[in-house]
Amino acid sequence: MKRNTARLICLFMVFCGLSTVSNAKDPSGKKINGRTPEVKQAAYQLVKIEVTLVESKYLNRKDNWVKWLFTKKITKVGNGYYVGPNRVITNNHVINGTLPKDLRRLAGVDDEDPLTVVGIRVLWRKAEVIKRDTENDLAELRVTSKRSRSVLPPANADPDKGVALYSVNKDEAEKKELVKGEIIGPYKLAVFKDGSYEPTDINPTYRLPQNMAAADVIGAKLKIARGWSGCWVFDNDGKFLGIVRALHEPSSLTLLIPARTVTEFMQSQPSGALSSQ
Repeated sequence: MKRNTARLICLFMVFCGLSTVSNAKDPSGKKINGRTPEVKQAAYQLVKIEVTLVESKYLNRKDNWVKWLFTKKITKVGNGYYVGPNRVITNNHVINGTLPKDLRRLAGVDDEDPLTVVGIRVLWRKAEVIKRDTENDLAELRVTSKRSRSVLPPANADPDKGVALYSVNKDEAEKKELVKGEIIGPYKLAVFKDGSYEPTDINPTYRLPQNMAAADVIGAKLKIARGWSGCWVFDNDGKFLGIVRALHEPSSLTLLIPARTVTEFMQSQPSGALSSQ
């Protein structure tokens, strides 16, 4: 690790000591076994993404390699999921230039100073942004490294309330973490154009302001913390339910990007040329 690199974890990207669960019971009483083929495959396709940020005001230093060498780099880490040999789906907030205020303070960055992404890597291999959806917090990456056994799992596009679910994460030592929960129901998220959202969005009666858009999410009881954004969520049959988007603090609900939304995003065409920045 370079001395001038402040290693940070992005929003919902801080690894918080969740214990490993090898065999857990879901609300229906069925066992979720961490050694099943479905769980093993999910852990195999889940990867960590490193995003390098620099304060935008220092970008001019790239013309001078000495100055650039000593320019402070900020690294945030998130999750992605291989859906093909070199195709990774993740959250847009993982690969954009945002950091929450508490992590900005840790990095010594002013709350108002913009940050610019100067590099994205998946398993230390360079990644390129193919397309984004800021409203639904999704991004697709093309990665130079390949995982040939990566497949797109079948989807449960319309899960009923109470459906049991599980998600897999990996800690900093690549040790598998498995948590279980259940579906609470669909909600509408009130989202600004930059991807941020109002904390009152969990209220189904919330009136959407004119400067915001509505995004579908699924509320779930799923005991997670910072460190789980970008992780995929499955039902007990191994069908894909959605992707962890955020933890809603007032309600303690985990908000998921629904499988239907993710599938539509993957099938859509890029709106324009995008780079790793």
